[in-house]
Amino acid sequence: MSNENYNRQDRMNNYDENGRYIGPLYDQNGKEIRNHVYEDEHRDDQYRNYNQYERDEKLKREWELEKENEKHKKQRNVWIVIGVIVLIAAIIFAMKAFATHNEAQQANNQQQQTEDAYVQQQDKEIQDQINQAKNDMKNDNADTRSQVDSVQQKVDNLDKNTQSEDANKVADKYDDAAKKLEEAQDAKENGNEKKMNQALDAINDKIDALKRQIDKLFK
Repeated sequence: MSNENYNRQDRMNNYDENGRYIGPLYDQNGKEIRNHVYEDEHRDDQYRNYNQYERDEKLKREWELEKENEKHKKQRNVWIVIGVIVLIAAIIFAMKAFATHNEAQQANNQQQQTEDAYVQQQDKEIQDQINQAKNDMKNDNADTRSQVDSVQQKVDNLDKNTQSEDANKVADKYDDAAKKLEEAQDAKENGNEKKMNQALDAINDKIDALKRQIDKLFK
């Protein structure tokens, strides 16, 4: 068999059942040029490997993205929980502060009411004692010194037992009246009736001013 016939037969044997040539190609000198099947399969393997790599990379990116989203979601949830806790704490603190303020306000109101009642009571008693002392001085009764001392003691107690600014002003005015009563007593003891009457008249002016202030305070 000639080489030409052998090569032709060899090439015929290298066709598959579909008629696709699966053997090597040769040039005119009988040198193999390339192998179709090998190169096609090699390209197919490369293509499949590339596609698999792309799919793997895509799955990896999706997994990483999912993990990142899950991480951000957890962080966001943590911040939400912290925010809710802070908000609840702020509400509790505000409620306690409001309750404390109300309790303090109620206590202050109660204290003010008690003090006002005390001032009103002392106001009446001090005025009665001052008027009694004035009348006794004018009538030249002997025991007016003890009455003056009693008035001063009541005024001192009023000043000591009150805390509000208005009550302290009342106590200060009564203290002025008590001092005038003391001055009238001294003038009486010294036999200076004119000075005594001047001091007693001054007391009347102070008592009138006190009445106006008391009425304004407790109206």
